[in-house]
Amino acid sequence: MRARLVIFLLIIVIYSSECAKKIKVDMKKSRAYGPGLQPDKIVFPARYFFIELYDTKGNRINKSVGSSITVQVEGETTSGTYCRVWTQILDRYDGSYIVRYRTYQTCRKTSIHILYNSKHLGDSPYTFSGSITGITCHDHPNIGGGGRELSIHKGEFSIVQGRIGNMCHESVAFNNVLRALTLRFGHSQNKPVCSHFGTTNEIFRKCYGQHVGFNMFMDNILHSMARKMILPDIEFIVNLGDWPLVDPKVTPLLPIFSWCGSTDTADIIMPTYDMTEATLEMMGRIASSLMSIVKNIQNAWRASIYAGYAHTVAPAKEKIQLLRTQRYKKKKKISSAGLRQFFLFFIMVRKYEHKEYITFMKHFEYKHRVS
Repeated sequence: MRARLVIFLLIIVIYSSECAKKIKVDMKKSRAYGPGLQPDKIVFPARYFFIELYDTKGNRINKSVGSSITVQVEGETTSGTYCRVWTQILDRYDGSYIVRYRTYQTCRKTSIHILYNSKHLGDSPYTFSGSITGITCHDHPNIGGGGRELSIHKGEFSIVQGRIGNMCHESVAFNNVLRALTLRFGHSQNKPVCSHFGTTNEIFRKCYGQHVGFNMFMDNILHSMARKMILPDIEFIVNLGDWPLVDPKVTPLLPIFSWCGSTDTADIIMPTYDMTEATLEMMGRIASSLMSIVKNIQNAWRASIYAGYAHTVAPAKEKIQLLRTQRYKKKKKISSAGLRQFFLFFIMVRKYEHKEYITFMKHFEYKHRVS
């Protein structure tokens, strides 16, 4: 049994090396880029960068080269010992790779080696003389770190700036805003909001409403930022619900940050909590982040099932109509639709097919996603 296993592994190694030999990768024309190649300037929970492979004719390689790509992140701690870094390489199966790494200590004299068949690729190696801090490090003067002032590149947040610009041109009279907030939502049970206040890198909040458990998502963002930089004195309001709250026709206009918006509302839209959690907990407790799913999608687009896939718990009437359509088109395999729970539509449980829970990666076996 052991001999068979050894032979099987040798076949895989030989096959991978033969496939890699057929593709002539140009070591200089291939490139690596991304924020993970500036670890001394950009602090993420898990830093990441991208690799794109080109052949000797300058053409972009559009298929995987297997396990020929290796990445090494090396450094030493303040005590001179080896710095602990966890590295992952995610093959996108199109000639490009996502490399992400997570540091658990403050590293110095750090270098990043990007190798193809043990040879340096592009501008590798990348060396950094400054300190590379880990995600749990408290890096500001009050705790003995170097301290970073918060800096934002201008012009990168046009949507947020546009929404804020509609409310005021100079500043927000927050005392008036808080009074209006208390009057509108202070006694509402189904419209949870939180008012956040930060000074000297300490964050305080007061929440209104019954179900305010989602305040943990904004708390996680603020705590992560406060560990890495010196925050300015801030004060803002966050909507914890799934629906926008700000009516542009009602004055004063409240500057509320929300996870969703519309043309009929004036909420300031921010990234949804599933995206921020996937970023903060990347290479941690979050298994299905936006990046990690690519390593499980091995089927090419042409090999995917030609159908629209829509399995959801949503009780919208449009989803029920989709089920009706599914009954007539099932023979043609045009769509695959089903509800896991029939909230508010209990009478239809017997009429339509009830779908069981499925894995997240099941959705990527189909060409289209209906939502």
